[in-house]
Amino acid sequence: MKIFVTGATGLVGKRLVDTLSEQQHEVVCLVRDPSRSPLDRNKVTVACGDLLDMGSYRRCLRGIDLVYNCAALTGFWGIKWQEYYSNNVEATMNLLKACSEADVPNVVHASTTLLHGACDDAVPRKETDPPGRSLRGTRNPSWQRSRPWPSLGGRAA
Repeated sequence: MKIFVTGATGLVGKRLVDTLSEQQHEVVCLVRDPSRSPLDRNKVTVACGDLLDMGSYRRCLRGIDLVYNCAALTGFWGIKWQEYYSNNVEATMNLLKACSEADVPNVVHASTTLLHGACDDAVPRKETDPPGRSLRGTRNPSWQRSRPWPSLGGRAA
């Protein structure tokens, strides 16, 4: 299977890439700076691009069977809301649009518990729960958007 991975140099993405490579999949990894990438180029293809710039990776999606989106800007300290929103919400929307245009049949979006911010209670969180205090009170909250992938013709996982 030919698989495209974003966030391949991050904590989750790197382990995913290692596992997919061991399973003999053809893996294409999107990274912002290939010269700083720790990925083994004998096992994966490294493509230079940025999720905020669809043109930088659109060509890489041709013939892809599955996309794993593990890319995210994480943390709360010193990050302006617009930067956080652009890198997480808008970049994901760009990726989903590009996948739809390239007829990628399957997309898996890996998120983070950081979305829920500080959670004081012991109740497990669900995808439908609103973000925690850290992300409340913003003008254009991502959690109020509908899930775009099915509306673009894809299957949501």
